Amino acid sequence: MSNNKRAIIVLVVLVGIGVVFAVQGLLRQAAPAVPSATPQPGMIHFYVDGVFVANVAPGDVTSLPQASFVDSEEGKTQEGPLVKDLVLLYMKESDLSPQSVIRVEGRRSSSGEAKQGSVTWEQAQNPDNHLLFDISSSGDSLKLVSTLPEMGTRDTWVQGVSRIEVTTKP
Repeated sequence: MSNNKRAIIVLVVLVGIGVVFAVQGLLRQAAPAVPSATPQPGMIHFYVDGVFVANVAPGDVTSLPQASFVDSEEGKTQEGPLVKDLVLLYMKESDLSPQSVIRVEGRRSSSGEAKQGSVTWEQAQNPDNHLLFDISSSGDSLKLVSTLPEMGTRDTWVQGVSRIEVTTKP
């Protein structure tokens, strides 16, 4: 075989390999992307209208403005970021109406009892309701606390928050 034929064969093989890589690159671009954010264990999962939006670590909320109130049952100070401020980290206020619902789910660590609470965006915006996420002393969990009549006792608070879901159009 002459050197010219060998050179042509090598050139054809190299072009063939280049075509294979180019086709694979185009197929990767056309394939649906895997979401970069998926619910992670141990995090608080934030959803909007049933669609996963973010993983929230309790420590992530410490940079938000803090609010507080003294609970009427034990006279202890409950302190943490307002629910509205946490929601606005992941949503635009223009996407919310007064009737939008914020549903919070959690689990008591002591008994394993599932808990949930729901409030409207209108309730969350009212500072007199003291609707906030109290951060545990260890910093590894949140509890939903409030002075709202339907959430004004420790038994109605949602401990061990694991999911927050906002429904914009109930």
